[in-house]
Amino acid sequence: MLDDEDENTRIARHILAALRAVGVDAHLAENVDDAPPIIPVLRASLTKTDWLADPFIKALAWRLPLVVIFAALLVPVPARVGIWAVAFAWMGTACVLNYRRCGRTHCRYTGPYYLAMIVPVLALGIAPVLIPITGWFAIAVAIPIGSKLIWWATERAWGTFSLS
Repeated sequence: MLDDEDENTRIARHILAALRAVGVDAHLAENVDDAPPIIPVLRASLTKTDWLADPFIKALAWRLPLVVIFAALLVPVPARVGIWAVAFAWMGTACVLNYRRCGRTHCRYTGPYYLAMIVPVLALGIAPVLIPITGWFAIAVAIPIGSKLIWWATERAWGTFSLS
């Protein structure tokens, strides 16, 4: 059984979908003065369940794994690969769960992105060609930049919260 907060979030998401169906663009409405008054109420309801709104959860789910990824540059490749795989799985799972929780648009895409990034990391770890530490550093920088680009593009295109 859903608690009241989950039920309110579900209702807010359905109202937001109905508004979009009749032509109210909720993404644009967040920046427009003549937006329907329900939009800020819906946003507040969805934001309450958004893990990104909680600094502690945000740090635990996404910031800490990024620190661990960079710290793992100092360990041997086999350990690095394992640490990175766990960190990307952790962040990807957090994104997927956050999307299911509140409908955060970019989490719908960054979750699978982080999970998919496990594949090249594992491939590099077992590949017969060794890449230098600068290559690993470049990957450690490129993957978070990729997720930031996904975040920017998806929320710009479809708004902070989505339903499909």
